[in-house]
Amino acid sequence: MVRILVAAGADVNAKEYEAGKFTAAHICVWFDETEALKALIDAGARQNNRNKNNRTIHALAVKKRRYNSKRVIENAGWRW
Repeated sequence: MVRILVAAGADVNAKEYEAGKFTAAHICVWFDETEALKALIDAGARQNNRNKNNRTIHALAVKKRRYNSKRVIENAGWRW
């Protein structure tokens, strides 16, 4: 689904502002949806976007113990 939306022109770095400035990548980490997260990163999702709590997707993965997502982010070249 993510790839279809990206092909249709969806902005992979768009933030929603109602619940905390989450990007789609933040939502994928929250629910540990690794395939969708990979697709977003492959499509250019910035890993340094921050939510209202100033957390990047990597920081959120660590905080919420989403170790599968953390691995995906690190394998995609996360740099401190």
